[in-house]
Amino acid sequence: MKWKLSPSAATKLAIILGLILVAPYVAPFAIDFVILADLAGLEALILIVFAFSKATFLTLRMRVQQMGQDIAAVLWLLARLPVFQTRVYLGHATLSGALLVFCCSVALACLVWLPVLVLSAQTIA
Repeated sequence: MKWKLSPSAATKLAIILGLILVAPYVAPFAIDFVILADLAGLEALILIVFAFSKATFLTLRMRVQQMGQDIAAVLWLLARLPVFQTRVYLGHATLSGALLVFCCSVALACLVWLPVLVLSAQTIA
């Protein structure tokens, strides 16, 4: 059996589910909400929920802004480290690349087996 909700019933269901989701965050005012919903109706209750949540949204926005400033400060400090300056970075990159080439298994295999191959090719020819 398929459920068919009218648009007004779907709207009311969405409002009720939204209030159920918001209820744990506004628990200190729960009895006020019940009384307000009983006396003034659901529309007034939604208005009060939005009025109470304004401070929460402002606090959340301030925290996100502060986090952005903190991330920018950390990136600025990282950019000023000597490791990320061009002269130091190029030196580290060059030495790391050379170390990788000299210590990798391909270089060691060439160092050990290439002379053997060259000498055996000379003795066979």
